[in-house]
Amino acid sequence: MRGEQEPGQNPLSTSARLDRPEADGPVLFVLGKWYGFRPGNPPSNHFHNLIGSLESTGLANHVVFPIDEVTYALNGQGCDRSLYDLCQRLRPALIVVGMSLAASMFERFLPRAETLFRLRRELGTPIVGILGDTSRPGFMDLPNAYTTAIDAFNVWDNYEAFLHEALDPDRYWPTWTPQDRRVFHDAGRPRDLDVSFVGMLSSGPERSLAIARLREHGVRVHQVGGQGDACVPLEELASIYQRSKIVLNFAQVHTNVTACRGRVFEATMCGAMLLEGDNPHTNRWLQPGRHYAPYRNLDELVFAVEYYLQHDDARTRISKQGHDHVHAHCSAEAYWRPLLELARQPCATAR
Repeated sequence: MRGEQEPGQNPLSTSARLDRPEADGPVLFVLGKWYGFRPGNPPSNHFHNLIGSLESTGLANHVVFPIDEVTYALNGQGCDRSLYDLCQRLRPALIVVGMSLAASMFERFLPRAETLFRLRRELGTPIVGILGDTSRPGFMDLPNAYTTAIDAFNVWDNYEAFLHEALDPDRYWPTWTPQDRRVFHDAGRPRDLDVSFVGMLSSGPERSLAIARLREHGVRVHQVGGQGDACVPLEELASIYQRSKIVLNFAQVHTNVTACRGRVFEATMCGAMLLEGDNPHTNRWLQPGRHYAPYRNLDELVFAVEYYLQHDDARTRISKQGHDHVHAHCSAEAYWRPLLELARQPCATAR
């Protein structure tokens, strides 16, 4: 599995190639190994979004520091000393810290702000915090507590919350969720699934209602998975999107709060037509009606699904335009090049 240590191995062990510092240093990922930090769970999304996307570019080498595995191995004593010692040995060019969970889940695993500040000061290594789930109430308390230790915060989903709650909004860098193109691409498979949705129905208020309404109208909706125990393996997820004519995405997180999900880019990169509620966060990257098909209510959703299933030309035109656009403008290369440029400017702030 990409970047992951085998069970029973020292979680700090790296390949022989990275046992000593490189001239430019590797990218060091400081993040959770398992979804929800629970041993035995599937890998966290950061493994394919961050590690997989960087590997797919070939732009830099990397080392993984799994904060949950290290913390468990140390009987909950914290990972700060282990991280500090590893950084002194590797001299990383860039440290990327995954912070896409609520502070209450993270506090026992995440290195202290003081440790990151010390590394930044002693090594001159820039540090970037990765933020998802920023629509959660109170989530911004976590990055605010690390403002003095992190050069830039990369926001993946909601591009408004940080403007109102961040201590220093100028240090926040909104982007799409990066994807591994080796996994998410159009494989040319027969599209034998009319409509699909991969995710938990309980995660949003509109999901169950929308799928039930479509099924009432005779639409075949392939719905599976979610996170945790029901998580669909990554390759199976990509296969579903590669076989789908239409992929549903539900942008609503809370009442009147939306976000741009990673599903937006997974589906379009696989060549399916994305259908989701008209969403200002998605519209930052995709043009509605050209790169994806928007709807405003359940009646429009039903009409859109029936229309695009009956009009192959219209559907395939949007799916191709969306596919070509995200591969050209929302690629892993376009995501990683600015971050690696930051690594050449120690302790500079990405704007």
